Amino acid sequence: MVDDHPIILSGVGAMISSQDDLTIVGLAGNADDALEGIGKSLPDVAVVDISLPGINGVTLIERLGERFPEVSCIALTAHEDPGCLRQVLAAGGRGFVVKRSTATDLLQAIRCVLAGDNYVDPALAARILSPRGAAQGDPGNLSERERSVIQLVALGYSNKEIS
Repeated sequence: MVDDHPIILSGVGAMISSQDDLTIVGLAGNADDALEGIGKSLPDVAVVDISLPGINGVTLIERLGERFPEVSCIALTAHEDPGCLRQVLAAGGRGFVVKRSTATDLLQAIRCVLAGDNYVDPALAARILSPRGAAQGDPGNLSERERSVIQLVALGYSNKEIS
């Protein structure tokens, strides 16, 4: 778990640790500490805040993918814009959860990614796929196929099933 806010870090860490099937192997407040800790513990999943001091979370996800390809990354962020989601996915992120979501959503994302699938927060997926969102003139409008893929990811389909 990587977040620069100690309350979020300890709270989310405690919530994850309370699950019988999940274990926290490390907490970090910045990207440098995360890279060092992940290198030592090699967790299955890293939950990364996007807004980190110094090296931001998107860059951290990219570096983790290069150094530790066996570690899947989930972005946990207050940013709910489609552009941020695209950046995380382009960096190699496997999950995207907004901080206003429920604890259940984050746990579902972790379990989904552990099972080899991708996860997009349903609130963001719905916003991206809604006709109202497209009418706002977002310069990053998605093609029909991109919308279909995001919808299938949000529903928990694996990459193989989507392709």
